[in-house]
Amino acid sequence: MSLKNKSITVICQKIVFPGRSLCRCDDGIALFTEGLLPEEHADVLVVRDEKSFREGLVKKITFKSSKRISPLCPSFGLCGGCSFQNTSYTNQIKYKQEYVSELLDFTGIKISKILISPNTWFYRNKMEFSFFFSSDGLVEDNFKTDLGLHCRGRFNKYISVPPCFIADKDFLRAVEIVKKFANKNNIPAYNNKTHKGFFRHLVLRKAGNNNQFLINIVTNNADQEQLFLEPLVKELAAFTESIYWTINSRKSDAVVSDKTTLMYGKPYITEKLSVGGKDYFFNISPLSFFQTNSKGTEVLYNEVL
Repeated sequence: MSLKNKSITVICQKIVFPGRSLCRCDDGIALFTEGLLPEEHADVLVVRDEKSFREGLVKKITFKSSKRISPLCPSFGLCGGCSFQNTSYTNQIKYKQEYVSELLDFTGIKISKILISPNTWFYRNKMEFSFFFSSDGLVEDNFKTDLGLHCRGRFNKYISVPPCFIADKDFLRAVEIVKKFANKNNIPAYNNKTHKGFFRHLVLRKAGNNNQFLINIVTNNADQEQLFLEPLVKELAAFTESIYWTINSRKSDAVVSDKTTLMYGKPYITEKLSVGGKDYFFNISPLSFFQTNSKGTEVLYNEVL
């Protein structure tokens, strides 16, 4: 008998890749959900029922693990940016080591340790924020242009920032300036259903070890001249080395470039990494790949060396 749309009680057995909670139903079938820690009991609504597995949404945790802590961010659980703020960093490492070991078990490879990050908050040197419309909650249909991150598991729903406790603090300053400019000038956010609207993404990059900041403003195709963005560029330039304007007219939600224009400063920022007792310098442009945790990257590269 199908359990879809029914509420059942389950116990979380363990965390499995990529951070989901594995439970077992009374009939032995695995149920996957989000946000439960091992040994926790919960009432879960079954939203998918297949022959070999089920998926559910946690409605109420009826027994909490002693390892559960209060998340720092009020958006945790709704936002797709973080997975484990509900337990300590030490426990996060433990869970990750267990599920990666399980993934690699068939190879015979044993994981001896996971190297820890020097920073666990405000460490990300790159963030891609999406523009969207949000209501102020006071007046019906009173929508404003907002900036945020995707909701967990939703490509067309967003959570406003700030707050964000993994992004570099300068990023949140830039977010507030750009949001204020968009609303002051009544410039609409892009709608990924109608494909209308102007502002699409704000991509921010920081060379933290070298204290250099790059901003990339991504918009829909536009008839506007560069002049209309100059007041915004002038305000951001006070704490930025490089500002770009990228036009993306494609329907995909990915950050891609039809045309990218340097509006202020240098064509790239430069990050410094200390590896093997030497300093190495990396030039980072808007679409470059670079590890998102500079201090963690130094640990990684030194271990590989």
